[in-house]
Amino acid sequence: MLGHHGGALVAMNVGYKDSDRVRKTILSGTSGIKKQEERADFSKKLDLEKKQEIDLSGQSLMDAWQRYVKYIPKTDPNTIIRAYLNNVMTRIRSYDAHHAVLKWDRKQALENLKMPVLLIQGDEDEFVSNQENLLKLLPNAQRKVIPSAGAFMFFNKAKECSSVIRTFLSQEM
Repeated sequence: MLGHHGGALVAMNVGYKDSDRVRKTILSGTSGIKKQEERADFSKKLDLEKKQEIDLSGQSLMDAWQRYVKYIPKTDPNTIIRAYLNNVMTRIRSYDAHHAVLKWDRKQALENLKMPVLLIQGDEDEFVSNQENLLKLLPNAQRKVIPSAGAFMFFNKAKECSSVIRTFLSQEM
């Protein structure tokens, strides 16, 4: 089972609660356990971003574009625009789910994942921190960092991501 960002928490929970159905788990773009202060600071930052509304001047769209340029670093605009337009057209703000994510105490689920786990993240993903600390809680885990990849690493580093995932999935348990 593979989950990315908030979806990694779903994968983590399914692996924990229904372990007989999951042979391997891939936690992509998930953070290690944050201190309360870190969670509060991150939540405050999200609240500020969430308050931005589309305005007639178009500045809000430009601000959103600049965020997506950071989320998918060192790539061409044609790749960035797919994620950007999806966000603008559907008004789904990728950070809305983070509020629930920050409140869930995932430690019990992590400590009870018995299957092999791959931790994967983009080295420029601003939403991920402390991922290396998860290795202490997950004895059957390995970690891979994708260089020059941000929050949407599957867009601009698809080949690198698929190679890491295929290698993990092909390993004997």
